[in-house]
Amino acid sequence: MAEDGEGPLWYRGLATSEEAPLAAHVDQVLANFGVQHIVIGHSVTAGTVMTRHAGKVIMIDVGLSAVYGGPPACLVIENGKPYTLHRGQKLELPEGGADPLPYLKAAAALDPQPSRLQKLIDQLEAQPAGAARLGRVG
Repeated sequence: MAEDGEGPLWYRGLATSEEAPLAAHVDQVLANFGVQHIVIGHSVTAGTVMTRHAGKVIMIDVGLSAVYGGPPACLVIENGKPYTLHRGQKLELPEGGADPLPYLKAAAALDPQPSRLQKLIDQLEAQPAGAARLGRVG
């Protein structure tokens, strides 16, 4: 179990798999535990705390290790609402399918330039209008 890629210590499907096939599973896990969010680590994000599954899954591994050179960022939950503390500034996390671009641009503006987030921002801006954004986070 400890070394199984599908086991609870190594499973990365909520961070890397397409969202639609996992939607019912995510909802069932939340209902079973009576919680609003699943917080996961060990899958490095593009450079800030990221949400998936309409904000129900929160990815917190921003790559703080010197290997990744990630920014000082962490998850803050106040009164049940998730925020990122990104380089000392509190930013509201996108939830409920909200467009992530305003959040990503706000985080990128706090980074030394060029921001590691810019590549993801460029990819999202290149998608056709109305396209599902962040089906997979890189």
